[in-house]
Amino acid sequence: MQNKWFTTLIGSRLFVLALFALVAFVAYYSSLNSSFHLDDARYITENRDIMVKKLTYPALKKAALTGSTGLRSVSNLSFAYNYYFSRLNPTDYHVVNTLIHIFNAFLIYLILRAILGFSSADKEKKGVILMSAFFTALLWLCHPLNSHTVILISNRTTLLMTMFFLLAFYCYIKWYDDENIVYLALTGALFMLSMLSNQSGIMLLLVLLLYDLVFVKKGDIKRISNEGKLKAVVVFLLFIVIILLYKGQIAASIKSGYANLDFTMFERVLTQPRMIFAYLSLLLLPLPGRLSYTHDIVKSTSLFSPVTTLIALVALIIVLFTAFRCMKKAPYLSFAILWFFLTIAIESSILPLELLNEHRMYLPGIFLIGVAVDYIVRHFCARRGVVVILSLSVLSVTFIFLTSVRGKVWKDELTLWGDTAAKYPDDPRARYGLGHEYFHRGDLAKTEFEAVEQYKKAIVEFRRSLMSAPEDSESYYHIAMSFKKMKKYELAVENFERVVAGNKRDGDFFFNSLNDLGDIYMTLGKHVKAQKVIERLIGHDPSSGKLFYKLGRAFQGQGKYASAIKEYNSALDKGYLTAMTYVEAVRCMLIIGDTKGADYFYSKHKRILFKLCIGDFIMARKAEFKGDIPKSVKMYKSYLSCKNSKKSFSSIERFDPYPEEAKQRLKILTTAK
Repeated sequence: MQNKWFTTLIGSRLFVLALFALVAFVAYYSSLNSSFHLDDARYITENRDIMVKKLTYPALKKAALTGSTGLRSVSNLSFAYNYYFSRLNPTDYHVVNTLIHIFNAFLIYLILRAILGFSSADKEKKGVILMSAFFTALLWLCHPLNSHTVILISNRTTLLMTMFFLLAFYCYIKWYDDENIVYLALTGALFMLSMLSNQSGIMLLLVLLLYDLVFVKKGDIKRISNEGKLKAVVVFLLFIVIILLYKGQIAASIKSGYANLDFTMFERVLTQPRMIFAYLSLLLLPLPGRLSYTHDIVKSTSLFSPVTTLIALVALIIVLFTAFRCMKKAPYLSFAILWFFLTIAIESSILPLELLNEHRMYLPGIFLIGVAVDYIVRHFCARRGVVVILSLSVLSVTFIFLTSVRGKVWKDELTLWGDTAAKYPDDPRARYGLGHEYFHRGDLAKTEFEAVEQYKKAIVEFRRSLMSAPEDSESYYHIAMSFKKMKKYELAVENFERVVAGNKRDGDFFFNSLNDLGDIYMTLGKHVKAQKVIERLIGHDPSSGKLFYKLGRAFQGQGKYASAIKEYNSALDKGYLTAMTYVEAVRCMLIIGDTKGADYFYSKHKRILFKLCIGDFIMARKAEFKGDIPKSVKMYKSYLSCKNSKKSFSSIERFDPYPEEAKQRLKILTTAK
């Protein structure tokens, strides 16, 4: 083996770990300041359960069990600890993800040393094994296809699952080498941690059986002893038991999941053979132009539509058959192929997931890279060692550069969806994502002009998404909301009504559209239409005090003051204790001349009204109604100077800003005086 200096360096675990850390942070430096994205909201930024401010048992327990009954409690706890130390600073979350990725690469290096027989090899073979293990782990570490998993913070579930998966696998190998029961116990404990990070960790059980068959029994089933057969049966039964334990969640996921997808379970399963080869092509040629957050996939509807479905299925059968046939002659190749199929099986099954997602290749691709590297090292290192080292080093540097380029795409939602939309112009999801980001930026704009410009861009993208998905209620809803925020109410009404007419499932966008329609009708003074919309909403949610308050406003706008008072009282009875409810109830009583009712209402709620500072405003209105101008002026001034005014009005809706009304009335009264 040439280049002994190099093999000496890469034989040092400390050197390898330090080099991996340097390489990873160079590759991912461009994305360390990237914002939170997509599922990060569900897992972190909008998940109050993980927002731990004190490291107490109840707080950590609540964090661990958040989500689907704590099925990913280890990942949840990692987010909780991240929040405790960093709050919502995304850079710190990215650093943790990168550190886990570095450790995973180091584990791959250790596992390959063990699998390829480093401890028992002669000096020449040791150099080959070190070279193979080192460059496999290095290329995997900086491979652009893994950037999706590392950069998207919520994909830490996959990072942690892989870490515990590899640790457990390494301990299992060590158990065979040393026959120390401690390693076997650690394998079991780490398996549980892998499962509690991401359910895909269950495949470790089958991977362990695969290791036994390929590397221990040398691919010879006849060599498996009765003890080995019993172990295989126990492991397989454990696998089945765990699946049965999860069957409730699996069934619920399948039932609800496909309702929101544009393909059926049959179509997904039929499409997956083609996706397997798509994953392999991305692994082989991970150019930035081929990588994307989402991919616009043509689904398979039959074995011949498209015809590549049948071709892919036949090819997969041939590959699997070859893997079993070459188990004795080429154990590493056989193991790599079967490892790939086992570890990608869960997310390529009947589960209602996207047809293709790059992060699914994080664990499956490891040994496929390893086989290619091992072939190059074993066949060319003896004669052209320097050339091999330089070639693999150049490839690693290329991967580092490509990963860095890809990292810039993840800067924020606009760059991410902009990249996706540029690659798939007709993909409705990409267009919707881009439109949603423009809409969000409109909400955050500092000036009205900037906001309008962003809303216009959002409308363009939402309309482009509708070209491929014409029945998408979400796009119509956000178009309507954009027009509403631009105060183009007629156009907003048109799109809200389209959502209401087209959404037969009465989902969130249905109710939100009805609610916004009611608000717009009130703003336009169309109180009868507003009444009908609000009554429809109350039919779906009769416990909402806010809806009864709005119904009161609709009646008040029509001059039906007695009906309005009734609805305001209903709102209060249902817990909608806002200042506006009290004010408008008294206002209606005064208008119809029910001063006794106003006095009774005022005295009944006096304690709350003065706490809100709204009592002074009501007294001012009463005094003005009765012609007591001096008292009215005094109470308006008292109301405006109330120390709790800012606090009390922070939750009031858009109707009638009372401080402004008080100032206007005070000005009129003092001028008249």
